[in-house]
Amino acid sequence: MPVDDRPVNVLVCTSLPDELLARIVAVDERAKVHDAAAQLLEELPSALRPGQTPAPLREPGRSLNDLLAEAEVLLSARRLPADVASRAPNVRWVQSPLAGVEIFRQTDLWDAPEVTITSGAGINSTPVAEYVVAAIFSLAKNVPRMLASKARREWDRFELGPVRGTTLGIVGLGAVGGEVARLAQGLGMNVLATKRHVDPEAHLPSWVLPHDQLHRLLAASDFVVLAVPATGETVGMIGRAELEAMRPSACLINVSRGDVVDEAALIDALRRGRLAGAALDVFETEPLPSDSPLWDLPNVVISGHIAGLFESYDARVVDLFVANLRLYLDGHRLVNEVDRDAGY
Repeated sequence: MPVDDRPVNVLVCTSLPDELLARIVAVDERAKVHDAAAQLLEELPSALRPGQTPAPLREPGRSLNDLLAEAEVLLSARRLPADVASRAPNVRWVQSPLAGVEIFRQTDLWDAPEVTITSGAGINSTPVAEYVVAAIFSLAKNVPRMLASKARREWDRFELGPVRGTTLGIVGLGAVGGEVARLAQGLGMNVLATKRHVDPEAHLPSWVLPHDQLHRLLAASDFVVLAVPATGETVGMIGRAELEAMRPSACLINVSRGDVVDEAALIDALRRGRLAGAALDVFETEPLPSDSPLWDLPNVVISGHIAGLFESYDARVVDLFVANLRLYLDGHRLVNEVDRDAGY
């Protein structure tokens, strides 16, 4: 139902520059926008995303508790207090700036059925897909070996692997996986993918397989990209049996979550030559401990959970939030509503 003419208190908890905050203010006169980003950072410094600039204190003299108590709509930061729902009893909708919803599982919002949660799925699908393409070329052309040769000032000549004509297996065909598939097909790669639910009535490409055919995808792929959400079902999805199912010449690329892969099994497979290489942006423990064997493996590309970071991230978050805020005020279904039973 629409909110009619009553005011709706909107609380912004993520750090935004003035021009982006102004876009939210301008959506509708019914939306009464307040900024609690500075107050939240005082309590949770980790709520600031890498590369994000802390917002100034825009509501001095008001505590985070004061602002939460009045809020009906919440634009979340990347972290929230564990007891946020009890401190914000009037909240009915929370928008995440992230594609994943792990931040809410760690709070009492997850068990508050009266609160609608929407994710940021799709915001960073293009940057993550571009990272995957970069990883494919890095592994196929053995860029790690080039960099090592440069560090040694060594003139090193060796054969490079192909990309066109190889097979890419995508585990998880959501927003990221779909964009990866589009780019890969443009590169002349053969694309296979698994999807959690494959509708037999839908006109899907023949290369989309249900998750129970994961081993078939692994065995057929030269590159395997993990793009599944973090749920109870995906933890440990790629273990020893799955790594053994892959071709010894294949490479694994993980842009989902670190606990999707059994890291010890992956290290063993890479050391034994059972797997040709890996590009990893996420890990079981982050930051990756300095004593992890992954740092020393020459066939591994490592990045610090940055595949989805890009300069205009906050603008894309506001794009989605503004569109959803208009829907909320007019009583329509929101974009990216989270299915708590499915876990995303």
